[in-house]
Amino acid sequence: MDIKRSHSKMAFEQPRIERVGTVGEITLQGGAIQVTDVPQGTPVDGNLDNVLGS
Repeated sequence: MDIKRSHSKMAFEQPRIERVGTVGEITLQGGAIQVTDVPQGTPVDGNLDNVLGS
């Protein structure tokens, strides 16, 4: 019975790790987009325009 329980735990842990990793990637991408979005409305926008070459 102990062996079966260990297998069940491993089966549950693997998908959880994969899900967390995917969420982390999406969060990082969303954070990068937001960080780029915020300065556009602030005075820093002038510097961004120079960098973008607009």
